Amino acid sequence: MSEKFYNPTLAWDMANDHEAMPSTIFNQYLPYKTDGFFVEFGMGGTLDPDTGLPCASNTGDFADLGWSGAYFEALERNCVEGTKRHENNGDRIQIYNYAIGDKYGQLPMYPGDTLIPELHIQYDKMEWLPEDYKLNYGFHMVDIIPPAKALEVAKCPFYYDVLSVDIEGYELRVMKEYNFKQARPLLAIIELRVNNESFPKKYRVEGLQVVKIMLDNGYRIVHQDAANFWFMDTQDRPEGQRPRGV
Repeated sequence: MSEKFYNPTLAWDMANDHEAMPSTIFNQYLPYKTDGFFVEFGMGGTLDPDTGLPCASNTGDFADLGWSGAYFEALERNCVEGTKRHENNGDRIQIYNYAIGDKYGQLPMYPGDTLIPELHIQYDKMEWLPEDYKLNYGFHMVDIIPPAKALEVAKCPFYYDVLSVDIEGYELRVMKEYNFKQARPLLAIIELRVNNESFPKKYRVEGLQVVKIMLDNGYRIVHQDAANFWFMDTQDRPEGQRPRGV
């Protein structure tokens, strides 16, 4: 019987010239399954405002394939949109209106969907934020929970398949608090700007600290680009929870 692979889709492979084609990496390292489990910190927008079709996503197509999972998203409007995007996925997909941080609390969220005001200013300097987007962004005070609580709320199994982290500069705070003795993803995709020289050195250094955390906890880098690092678990895992080919 021939080995099964994930089909490339628009949502997965809506990548620019410096980002990986996710389906290529998934097919290289993840065993094919229709009953996996993912956790995503920072869901963001899920539907294209012009077409109504799904936006680029590391995990959305897994949900459509039959996986279960949990999204954590700071902005209520994105949660409402995400509920619509996943309306055909039933109760397998849970969406929680929380930002993920290093402790409980509330903070304002700035355009660029960041909790860090100086990073919002940096995005603006880089001309990433259109004027109409900034004008219509509004004021958002968001609730924050630490990763341990998020994993508990999600009923995350100890061994699970994919962790996706895209939280606009809060990656180091969160990964310092992530307890790999509570839950271990097979593959972790973390937005880190280590290789993007347009970002100030401070953020690139913080990204390197996240890389060290992952390496110290038994992960290895399987891909990196200007936007993300991809990490694979190297510790022994039960059958069905191992990388493809192992």
